[in-house]
Amino acid sequence: MSTTPGLHQPTTPAALTESQWGDLERTANRLAKISWIPDTYRGKPNEIMAAGLALAMIGRDLTPMTLKLVYVVKGTVDFMVDLITAQVHAHGHEIWVVESDETHATVAGQRRGSERVHTVTFTIEQARAAGLVGKDVWKQYATDMLVARAAKRVAKRICPEALLGMPPAINYV
Repeated sequence: MSTTPGLHQPTTPAALTESQWGDLERTANRLAKISWIPDTYRGKPNEIMAAGLALAMIGRDLTPMTLKLVYVVKGTVDFMVDLITAQVHAHGHEIWVVESDETHATVAGQRRGSERVHTVTFTIEQARAAGLVGKDVWKQYATDMLVARAAKRVAKRICPEALLGMPPAINYV
């Protein structure tokens, strides 16, 4: 018997049954009342349902912990790097930090079955040019933020389907 975990099998919102929609709505209504969920979602069950749909697209359940990993920037849903990395690994690919400090981060990734390694470096100069450096989180956690930016770029290059809720182009099983 294999101890290798099965590859992630995403569910799309269109595939949600009436029962699943009801479960999502009930969960969103309950989560909206929790004091320690992100301010963005507190008291906003419809926003939580939208986050739940984004999570369902990539095959993840809506929970208090996964809700914290979904955010919206200028009307676009995005995922925290922890969830992105989990998706990469769940689809059988690899992603790792090569090096990082407060001035740059280099992250590498490799698609399962491929010999090619993709490497991305994101620098503090790039962050400054994008207007990110002045934000509190960048002031406090520059290295982590650089790693996150580089990791997201690598993930999008090696396995965009893992972040879009699409099945892998190749059946690895």
